Amino acid sequence: MLNLSQKKRNSIGNIMSKTNEYNIKDMALADQGLKRINWAKNHMPIMRNLISRLEKKNRLKALP
Repeated sequence: MLNLSQKKRNSIGNIMSKTNEYNIKDMALADQGLKRINWAKNHMPIMRNLISRLEKKNRLKALP
């Protein structure tokens, strides 16, 4: 299983806590979520396209 360092966990938590749009139920699931996102990026062309568009708009700028 992919393990996030405590620094990255704090970073993700800080990003999410700065907005009122997100309600994080369990931060312990962050490793599993990132693993799934990475799998999708590698196996789903539409996901790569979406991430590319969001990066151009700086929507993903603060994420690790």
